[in-house]
Amino acid sequence: MAQSCDRPSAWRQFHLPHGLANALLLTAVIRFNAGEPRAAKRYARLARACRFCPPEAGEQEAFQALLTAVETLKQQCAIPTLKGALQEKYPLFLSRIPAMVPAALADATLRTNPRPVDGAAIAQLLESLQ
Repeated sequence: MAQSCDRPSAWRQFHLPHGLANALLLTAVIRFNAGEPRAAKRYARLARACRFCPPEAGEQEAFQALLTAVETLKQQCAIPTLKGALQEKYPLFLSRIPAMVPAALADATLRTNPRPVDGAAIAQLLESLQ
């Protein structure tokens, strides 16, 4: 889903590099996809495999450990927030979300997303980015 939400044509107008756009979307997409039970289990398994939590950690604890690890890595890599990256263009980003949604929905990678996604979900995800 991060690939779909960061379609180059949608983000190009904000002059954000592709990798930065993916990093900005990563935790929001993980949270969204964890709403699908199989994906949540896989995220928990990933957290345990990466030793972000004890092996006996429950699913929710492991999931939170994964989110914490991703956020920590983003901080260590000096990944800004979306507001920080866009600065004065942030309000423009918010105003363009309705136009960005169709581009995201047209991306073929959505077919393999672990959780079904629609335009409202994409808009909500993009609006949640700070």
